[in-house]
Amino acid sequence: SKLAQIAEQKQLILCIEPIPMQYGTRFINSISEALTLVEAVNHPAFRFHLDTGAATINQENIELIFHKMIKYLEHVHLSEDYLGELGRGKVDHPLFAKLLNKYGYTEWKIVEMRSDGKSDTIGQIERVLAYVKKTYNFI
Repeated sequence: SKLAQIAEQKQLILCIEPIPMQYGTRFINSISEALTLVEAVNHPAFRFHLDTGAATINQENIELIFHKMIKYLEHVHLSEDYLGELGRGKVDHPLFAKLLNKYGYTEWKIVEMRSDGKSDTIGQIERVLAYVKKTYNFI
């Protein structure tokens, strides 16, 4: 709560992002844990950060919890499990796009991924940008 108050004074917003245990973390690993914390803090400068890859690794039922999450959602990472190339993993990006649109989310959507170090990085970025434009209806 204290950090949220400081953030508000500085015109900032803090976001909590659940990180799966598979990434070696032991604190705020799931969407439900993050939402519980956001609700407990109950401050407009403390919000939720969704990572599509992390939600997929956790096998979260995104359709079931999206209606609860949306009122706190401030930032979205469009990613794959283990930060692979977007659109080539297990994440159901059409579902995430549908839900973000259905609930009118218009804030930040950021691509988060790693280069595989083997492919043409520029070509990989071009593929991902084309995929994101098509899937998430970016202009």
